[in-house]
Amino acid sequence: MKEKVVVGMSGGVDSSVAAYLLKEQGYDVIGVTMQIWQDEDVFMQSQEGGCCGLSAVEDARRVAERLEIPYYVMNFKEDFHKYVIDYFVSEYEKARTPNPCIACNRYVKWESLLHRSLEIGADYIATGHYARIEQLANGRYAIANSVTAAKDQTYALYNLTQEQLSHTLMPVGDYTKDQIREIAAKIGLPVAKKKDSQEICFVPDQDYASFIQNETGIVAPKGNFVNTKGEILGTHEGITHYTVGQRRGLGLPMGHRVFVLEIRPETNEVVVGENEEVFAKDVVKTYVEFIHEIYDAGCRVLQFDDCVWGGMVNPKLACGLTGRTGDALEDYKKRLLEFNNEVVAQSPKDLEINTHVCRGNYHSTFFSSGAYDSVADLLFGEENVNAYYLEYDDERSGGFKPLAKVSGDKKVVLGLITTKRPELEDKEKIYLDQQKLLSEKLQEYVDINRKLNDKYDESLANIKELKCTVESKEKENLCAALRQTQRVTQYIWDCK
Repeated sequence: MKEKVVVGMSGGVDSSVAAYLLKEQGYDVIGVTMQIWQDEDVFMQSQEGGCCGLSAVEDARRVAERLEIPYYVMNFKEDFHKYVIDYFVSEYEKARTPNPCIACNRYVKWESLLHRSLEIGADYIATGHYARIEQLANGRYAIANSVTAAKDQTYALYNLTQEQLSHTLMPVGDYTKDQIREIAAKIGLPVAKKKDSQEICFVPDQDYASFIQNETGIVAPKGNFVNTKGEILGTHEGITHYTVGQRRGLGLPMGHRVFVLEIRPETNEVVVGENEEVFAKDVVKTYVEFIHEIYDAGCRVLQFDDCVWGGMVNPKLACGLTGRTGDALEDYKKRLLEFNNEVVAQSPKDLEINTHVCRGNYHSTFFSSGAYDSVADLLFGEENVNAYYLEYDDERSGGFKPLAKVSGDKKVVLGLITTKRPELEDKEKIYLDQQKLLSEKLQEYVDINRKLNDKYDESLANIKELKCTVESKEKENLCAALRQTQRVTQYIWDCK
């Protein structure tokens, strides 16, 4: 006896070919269209693109006739309104941007449709999603990517249960979109060239605000557009008209592009800002999530490798990297500071966070030169890290005077040995020279705790015992690299 499968047919080419493929594989196929939106007028129902309107029903019926499979329309209007429309409206009123397709998949297609299909004796339901289902070695089921990244829809199926996956088939996931259209054309399906549906099926005109107003009977009140500093920039039409990330349709004469950064229903404000501010918010969120992950894994000391500040120490390079000069460049540096401090502020309080101002090390070459003077006030005075790891290996790093800006009880670690030259240094001479350098030049700007830390003392003792036989220039350079990795020339002191 053939296994029976109910195919959810939207009238599009993907679900139509899914029905064909399953019939070819030997399944007893039944076509079903879910009637979920009954109150639209006849004209709206007849328009192209909707997945469950009148046009979808007619297209699906014609495909079923061509495939010679039974076809039915099932009414899921009540479930759709409860789990999809009500959810959609509620999320917009809370200033969030919902994905109704995910809710529809979870509660309508894979609960209501699956339940009813099993009741009529079906073994499976099937859809035209570009995704695959795999059974793992432990017996559990998992959503897998389709063969085409361009159309992959696994993101909309993440919340399906094991029970639902065990009764689901997705034959389209093994094909590209072009291959699906070729199959449809080859077997003469009337929807072979039908355009893909892009809009939300119950808001075909994309006027979400009007739809929400009609559903609730409430007109969203106007409010203020504000920038990140709270300054009023203009008047918005109601928060349901906007989503985070939106750029078009704001009606703000700013003279440059701005985006919606945040929507505040409690104050009825829409916060807008430049693209960099949008990007910064996303990056901060990503950094913070990662930091908490490694903290939970046991990390208690974290060091940033901050090459951005490394670029800012060189005025010419800073202009080239940012496209800014003068006050605009200084504002950019302040934004960098705010970015880093925001990450630190959202990190665990007992996590030690240090930063290395990196000037690059690409095949033992650097990308930036310049003294720390132009960034000292912000970087040393206001960045909320525990310690700075700074390159001071030659004249390109400038003098020690900027270190007088180091605030609070922050530590400073100087890198006084270079990795940019292959020559082998004399360890005893370096030790003496650096002591002299620190005592004579640095003392003018900071109070130095010149007692070497325990780790340094231990490393130095080990290095004195190191014997390196040099038989060639190559081995000499190798020995130098080995010594450099020991970090034995790093001095730590308190800047008070």
